[in-house]
Amino acid sequence: TPAAMPGIIEVEEFDKARKGYVAQTYSDNSSDNEGDASFRTSEGVDVVKGNGGKAIGYTAQGEWLIYTVNVENTQKYYWGAVASSGTNGSAFHLYLDDSDITGKINVPNTGSWDTYKVLKGETKTELPEGTHTLKLVIDGAYCNIDKMVFSTEPVDDGDLIYKATSIIDDAETASGVFDIFTVTGVYRGTVEIQNNNTSVLNGQFEKGIYILRNK
Repeated sequence: TPAAMPGIIEVEEFDKARKGYVAQTYSDNSSDNEGDASFRTSEGVDVVKGNGGKAIGYTAQGEWLIYTVNVENTQKYYWGAVASSGTNGSAFHLYLDDSDITGKINVPNTGSWDTYKVLKGETKTELPEGTHTLKLVIDGAYCNIDKMVFSTEPVDDGDLIYKATSIIDDAETASGVFDIFTVTGVYRGTVEIQNNNTSVLNGQFEKGIYILRNK
């Protein structure tokens, strides 16, 4: 199914090769998936854990990925790209069919490949309505890219950057050690709350709502 534009494209969800379609949907300098996300492991694109989900990583200059997209209306679009880099000189750009629609997108050194930032811009030209091929090309190595966003309005960071949330919102009303359960009653671990500090956690916690019970 083509990805919708406007919309969000998860970069690790590049096209799968299918009979009658583009035979090659990516180019990677290594035939092995060297990422740690255990995703599409039979393919050579390196998919890593990042930004609360998955991203492409270990990128090298000249590598590329292809996405089939459906552009809703002929117009310019605002774009956003969620990316990170632990070095200098990382960059990429986007083509629609054979047209460069973004120019070179420089990914700044964010201090760590685990620290993501939303890069923003506007397409250089109007994108034509209909089904097209979007191509992501790496210009400068070692950027991680999580997702791309296309919008009719300037892109808002919103929920694009994953933020770990406090295990409770009203810490001043609680003190002590508590068992933590999901809303369906599954036990997840414990939390110690002292002086509004909920950092002493024992267990595995994803973003969400939890129930606390006095031990």
